[in-house]
Amino acid sequence: MKKHPFSSCLFILLAAGLAFAGAGQDKSPALKKFKPEELAPQYRRWLLEEAVYIIHPKERDVFLQLQNDRERELFIEAFWKHRDPNPATPVNEFKEEHYKRIAHANKHFGRFAPGPGWRTDRGRIHIILGEPQQTRTYDNEAEVVPVEIWFYQGFAEYGLPNGFYCVFYRKDEGSDFELYSPVAHGPGKLLRHREFYSSFDPYDPLAAFYTLKEVAPDIAQKSLSLIAGEEHMVQQPTMASEVLMANIGLYPHKRVKEEYAEKFLRYKEFVEVDYSVNYIDSQSLFAVTLDPSGRAFVQYLIEPRRLSVESVEGRFFTLIEVNVRVSDKQGRTVFQLERSYPLNLTRDEVAALRTRPFSLQGMFALAQGRYDVVMILKNSAGKEFTTAEAEIYVPAPPTSLAMSPLFLGYGSRAGLADSRRKAFQFNDLQLLVAPMNQFSPRETMTALFQLLGPEEERNKAATARFEVLDESGGRVKSWSLALDPALRSGFVLQTLILEELKPAHYSLSVRVEDHEGRPVLSDSRPFSVSSVPVIPRPLVHSEPVPEPTSPFTSFLLGGQHFNKGETDVALGLLRDAYMREPANQRYAVGYGRALMSGGRYGEARAVLEPFREAEKPEAEVFELLGLAYQVEGDCARAVECFVGYLTRFGSKLAVFNSLGECYSRLDDAENALFAWEKSLEMNPDQPEVRRRVEELKKRRR
Repeated sequence: MKKHPFSSCLFILLAAGLAFAGAGQDKSPALKKFKPEELAPQYRRWLLEEAVYIIHPKERDVFLQLQNDRERELFIEAFWKHRDPNPATPVNEFKEEHYKRIAHANKHFGRFAPGPGWRTDRGRIHIILGEPQQTRTYDNEAEVVPVEIWFYQGFAEYGLPNGFYCVFYRKDEGSDFELYSPVAHGPGKLLRHREFYSSFDPYDPLAAFYTLKEVAPDIAQKSLSLIAGEEHMVQQPTMASEVLMANIGLYPHKRVKEEYAEKFLRYKEFVEVDYSVNYIDSQSLFAVTLDPSGRAFVQYLIEPRRLSVESVEGRFFTLIEVNVRVSDKQGRTVFQLERSYPLNLTRDEVAALRTRPFSLQGMFALAQGRYDVVMILKNSAGKEFTTAEAEIYVPAPPTSLAMSPLFLGYGSRAGLADSRRKAFQFNDLQLLVAPMNQFSPRETMTALFQLLGPEEERNKAATARFEVLDESGGRVKSWSLALDPALRSGFVLQTLILEELKPAHYSLSVRVEDHEGRPVLSDSRPFSVSSVPVIPRPLVHSEPVPEPTSPFTSFLLGGQHFNKGETDVALGLLRDAYMREPANQRYAVGYGRALMSGGRYGEARAVLEPFREAEKPEAEVFELLGLAYQVEGDCARAVECFVGYLTRFGSKLAVFNSLGECYSRLDDAENALFAWEKSLEMNPDQPEVRRRVEELKKRRR
């Protein structure tokens, strides 16, 4: 057989084509961090002038890591949205007020300064805090330099005193007003002719205070303390005033949760433009459970801070899209889950969502290993997104006595009666769980765990001892439970009436003992009893999944093992899924892919060929068959498959390259040239393909 130099690239293309959906390297190259002077003028001005006093250091850091102007525009939009006090209105009141303050500062505070008013101390304070409640001006005092005293109140929720003063002074005719500090400046700085006062000691602020008090008592009161109500009680400049001045600069940072900026940077490649500016907070929970079949499942829930819905003619609906990506510690994507949940809500449910959270719950099988999990939830109504992240460990099925994590819930309800499962369903009971393990005194807490291991190992467990401990570790309540054979083979469930406990933080511990009373296992979970009599519980949406031993579960686990490079394990699981449902095209593609990775091309063709004529054949059927025929040297049939792919499913670079190689082997230079040039149109940076194109063109001359 004629061998072409390009055929060595075949196996690279083949390997790339065999990965399961979602497989690949997650780790992105480090982003370039720009200097402000490298930005376009409008973005440099926004960063260093317009937002300079209110931007959080994390936001600034993220902004300088954005790689193009489109990203910067989106970030600025997100920046203002996260400060909008009323997102439901078309006007962003915060943004409008901010630019009014800048305009006011430039108009009124730049008269004595060489630069614009926003750069001055008065301009900075006005932009940060706004118009003061009271202003007093002293500019015609013979013994006192020009002074302005601004009074503010109503900022206590952000860590500032309930009432405080900002004092500005001009030390001479050639300077602008400067923000006064009792510690750094002292009362003496406010006296116009300090050398004329025989009692004045520049190193004694108290002496200066008394001198100032004689000529300007109101100013003197503010010269030692800027805290309202404290100025009459101190004899020295107070550090509390220094703390106040530092906290004024931090005040804008406390009004926004800067986490959104980090999420914007991290997920801008995965979230559409419409969503990227609308990050919302959420709470989440991930837990690993082991099915009696030995298969592990990740149980998850995510509760966004709000759930927007659309309303049309009395109907309330939205579409929730969830993307879960599981990566191993080498950065490879082992599993990716994408699901859509159309939600149709009643008027009563929409009304309830004003006070109750929404909880999306689910579960998926996962192979043994250590992973990083990232979940992205998008809500079509409002174009909002939120994320959840966790590190999880999936252990191998235990060979000795073990126990699952201890789960706490605010209740339970009947699970599905058939073989399917819902999230946090244990046998025929579904546990109602919350991310923070916070309960009201009116609720009954449910605690649940599972004994694991072979039956002879589980039979070693005789007693479970429960203890409720307070924050100091003191025992509040304890009880024991004999573990009979039914409990040892299933789930151990206990309830605790919380009205017996006063509002506080606690932990519930469980210790499993053997028949001699020796402790062999233990676990504990923190929880708290709130002083609030009723905690609004979420509206839960949970879709069922097939039973743990189903072909679907075998297929998922097989794909994960394949992506981890564990091909022998993957082949067995994928074969199990296919043999149990040979008419399932998805299972056939997975099994065929695994067969090809082991060089079993004939077997792969036998599995995949029946689906070429399916009513809705999958794209991978044609691509994998084409690769199988190509490796075996049957380029004519490979061309049929690759052309079938391009005809039905559109352009793909790897398919064009393989098609060009097959045409080249068939000495069809014209079609080979056409295929490779199409490939180069999609990605010009392919030196080997370009070299082959130039060779063909030379032959045709």
